Amino acid sequence: MSRNLLKNGDFEGGWTHRSIVFPTQGAPYEAERGEIFTPEGWITFFKHGLPVEHDPDNQVGWAQPEVQVINKEPPFLDPPRIRSGKRAVKLFTFWKIHDAGLYQRVAQGVRQGMRLQLSAWAHAWSNQADDPYTSINDENISLMVGIDPKGGTNPWAESVVWSEPQNIYDRFGRLRVTAEAHADVVTVFLRSRVLWPYKHCDVYWDAAELVVQEIQVAEEAEIRFDPAEPVAGEPVQVIVQSESAFASVGLTVLDPTGRPVMAQGGGHQKAGAQHTWQWQFTPPRAGTYTMRFTVEQGARTVAETTVTVKPPAVSPCRGTPREPYKRTYVLLPPGADRRWVQAILDSGLWEQERWTIGASADDAGIGDLDDRTVIAINPAAWPDDLAAFFERYYPGVTYKPLNVSTPAELREALREMGTPR
Repeated sequence: MSRNLLKNGDFEGGWTHRSIVFPTQGAPYEAERGEIFTPEGWITFFKHGLPVEHDPDNQVGWAQPEVQVINKEPPFLDPPRIRSGKRAVKLFTFWKIHDAGLYQRVAQGVRQGMRLQLSAWAHAWSNQADDPYTSINDENISLMVGIDPKGGTNPWAESVVWSEPQNIYDRFGRLRVTAEAHADVVTVFLRSRVLWPYKHCDVYWDAAELVVQEIQVAEEAEIRFDPAEPVAGEPVQVIVQSESAFASVGLTVLDPTGRPVMAQGGGHQKAGAQHTWQWQFTPPRAGTYTMRFTVEQGARTVAETTVTVKPPAVSPCRGTPREPYKRTYVLLPPGADRRWVQAILDSGLWEQERWTIGASADDAGIGDLDDRTVIAINPAAWPDDLAAFFERYYPGVTYKPLNVSTPAELREALREMGTPR
């Protein structure tokens, strides 16, 4: 396994106040700001000033963020804001937008011509309200990682190779990008861009890694898809063909956030000099998926490619409400008995809020409503990922997991969520 070439890539070290300001007009300059605690080994960068091209009404402009090295302790445990180790980085603006992040120049272990991969784990919290578990599911905060193969320190230089921007909210996802070094030094960037000045525009970074990618030049394989333009929620055949007879083959499928997706199959056929392997997987959401064909029990990657999965066609809506209304559905897990229903009633929320109580995930998500909230009690009791279920079948639902051990805990947790009279 290649070693991590970054200094303090896990953010477990200390911090400085180093930052570079990139004014929208004028030359960049270095500054030390008391609100910026930059992890050691890194430099904070941010765009500053007017204009805001996509929002001419914004007269504040691109703002300086606050940066913190956060510890694995309250309030960063619930919801979890640290993915691994004891520390991570929080970068945020409050009622302001930003285009900002961290960068590091890397020379040790880098040689011209090397193929390098940068990865990092990140997620955002984007909300007008103070609920830390839920973001407004839009494109307000884009996350990306980048490499300047020339070792430059301008994040907006054309030489920077960026990953595809992703909107990752409320739980960590992995971002990756690869590039070939043009010198014996490269610069890596972790960047977030906010479009609209929501109350909470928070970004969390953890476990950044820069490694040398081993380039396989011996054998080749071709990866293709059936259908060629897959649709989310529908099965996809992955067909790998090669003239080489590989041993212990495998297929790794990664979704747009870098999470693995199960692929079944791997059957082998031979026709003449051509070897063919086939797998099948069902993409749970739209976006760009990565396929890696590996051999020797995953020790070597022979072929890698991506495929763009389209969102499913929108079906005509039946049962359109007479007029829009807000609905909150308290979803009980499989096996919940009357004690759990009674706990909800005892909380007083049904009398106060008239929330719907039920045990059907489909019933919870269905409806042509702009404001649908599902409070899922103990979602781990369901056989599948409930968050992915609602994202796939009922997009637009505000999903709130609530984990409790007993009906009594449920009653008290719901009381805290309600509006006191």
